[in-house]
Amino acid sequence: MNYSLEAEEAVLGSCLIDPEAIFQITLKPSDFYRDKNQWVFGAFLSLADKNIPIDQVTVSHELSEGQKLDAIGGSAYLSHLVANCATSVHIRHYAGIVKKHSLQRELFTAAMKIEEIATRGGSVAEAINALMGIRDDSDHVLTPKDMANLADTRYPALIGQPSGIYWSLPFLDELGCLQRGQLCVIAGVTGHGKTTLAHQIARTNKTLYVSIEMSPEDLLDREIARLSHRHIDQISRGSYSETVYDDIIKAQGRLAETDIHYFSRGNIGVDTVYAHARRLTGLELVVVDYLQLMKWPKEAKTKMQAVADNIVNLKTHVARELDVPVIVISQLSRDVNAPLNYRLKESGEIENTADWIFYVQQVKDGEEKHTKILFGKRRQGGIPKVTEWPVEFDPIKQEYKGV
Repeated sequence: MNYSLEAEEAVLGSCLIDPEAIFQITLKPSDFYRDKNQWVFGAFLSLADKNIPIDQVTVSHELSEGQKLDAIGGSAYLSHLVANCATSVHIRHYAGIVKKHSLQRELFTAAMKIEEIATRGGSVAEAINALMGIRDDSDHVLTPKDMANLADTRYPALIGQPSGIYWSLPFLDELGCLQRGQLCVIAGVTGHGKTTLAHQIARTNKTLYVSIEMSPEDLLDREIARLSHRHIDQISRGSYSETVYDDIIKAQGRLAETDIHYFSRGNIGVDTVYAHARRLTGLELVVVDYLQLMKWPKEAKTKMQAVADNIVNLKTHVARELDVPVIVISQLSRDVNAPLNYRLKESGEIENTADWIFYVQQVKDGEEKHTKILFGKRRQGGIPKVTEWPVEFDPIKQEYKGV
């Protein structure tokens, strides 16, 4: 039996005898099994949002306004809840029981959905997506003691070693590392080298590299060129000399020892990224190339809404839920007169959601092109003293180095 009416009533009674008790728990109305308990708890939340104290009188009025008072059994039911609750001290325990049963019901619903997907021959990604909506947030409210205990485990582990992953360029490493659960946006106009920077960072980590833009052959040419110390044109055009082909064979062996796992396909959604990322044990980084080409979520009606939903879901479902850093490549508009953060294509939500933003920009100086990396955002730490760095591209190593 996936519910406990006793625990549900204990939670409601605790809130009625102690108006501050509701702020100790993170339940939602749908976590309650019985309809009338959902309505009562919904009234609690409504009152809390209005800064109105929770008691029998205010709750009765709120339910009456919503035409639910008679449906729960009138004020007599509220009196019953109070009479059967001696103390609110154990509300977190009661709420944990309610949440546990709620999650079990959600799992049962998801299992039926997965059975339906399997019956009609749906994909594994679709089945995993059916589970993505299930969230166990019952333990996400941290007391001061919880935070102190977290400090006991976090900081000793960082003695003598950095937290997060490096950016592969010393001047960026000085800004701090990309942490687990964080999302970094690398943006630029087409052809300015943003993919090169993302790939350079990925090389030193176990990475899931999701490429929507480039084919497996394009990705392979880039890697073989780097590992063979040959210009990519020599690799991609064919008609190899014996020396070049020998270098390619040697590069294949080196490629097998790298730790970047590629997934290359068009029309990829967040659910697919999530599904592949959670399969990789020891995953250290996810790279998505690039944001504007991702599959639209079903609810999105416009390109702007689709980009906004995808960047938020990459942060919440992939970075936060899988506890892994995510780098997302994004296009910039060509409006050179607009501030950089306003040129992120399709959505201001990109700037709001990202923990880090870097821009890769090429500038013409006569016949020559110069590349620089510009600082856009750092959620923790503010704006550094230096915000742009000239770099030089090495076409043999397929990477940037400081000038």
